[in-house]
Amino acid sequence: MISNILLADSGTGNTRDMMKVLMQIPRIERSRLTILHVVPPQRSSTGMAERWEAGGRTLAEAVSALNLDPARVTAVLREGEPKDMVGKVANEIDADLIVMGSRGLKGLQAIMGNSVSQYVFQLSSRPMLLVKDDLYGIQPIRRILVAIDKSDSAKASLDVATDLARDIEGSEIILVHSVSKLNRKLEDAIRENPENDPVLADAIS
Repeated sequence: MISNILLADSGTGNTRDMMKVLMQIPRIERSRLTILHVVPPQRSSTGMAERWEAGGRTLAEAVSALNLDPARVTAVLREGEPKDMVGKVANEIDADLIVMGSRGLKGLQAIMGNSVSQYVFQLSSRPMLLVKDDLYGIQPIRRILVAIDKSDSAKASLDVATDLARDIEGSEIILVHSVSKLNRKLEDAIRENPENDPVLADAIS
């Protein structure tokens, strides 16, 4: 169950809009929310003071924009490398879900660009919701796609999706299992009825 959420807020992108959409789901609405803003290390005390002041304003704007019950929201301002601090705070508060922005970079480009979201995604064992910064408008959640295989992480993903969908009227979970080198007869059987795929059948049950 998602009861403790960490929102990594940089002051840009679509994470706040995504959080507003999530908070329309009764199960999520009852959750505690920690909003984190990280101030990168500075060489001078003057620069540090300015960054802390700006960070405080960013947090205040986030709390105001989300318009949530103050008793269920905690604002956290930290100094350090954002890619390290997000995971550290997620562990401190035992977050059930991390929500953060992503520029949508892929592979080597993300690594060379020092993508914070890519770094956290690779190292964290906690469920994450990455929100692309270049999305135009955040839509209500209706359909949730889950990539299924025999791994524990796939099962955990399905559990999170099921938990979310349970409170969304008219929601739909779409299961995808990628298979290769099937014999033609088995491939036709799965195409005719996906439940002939043992992995999908197990997930559906």
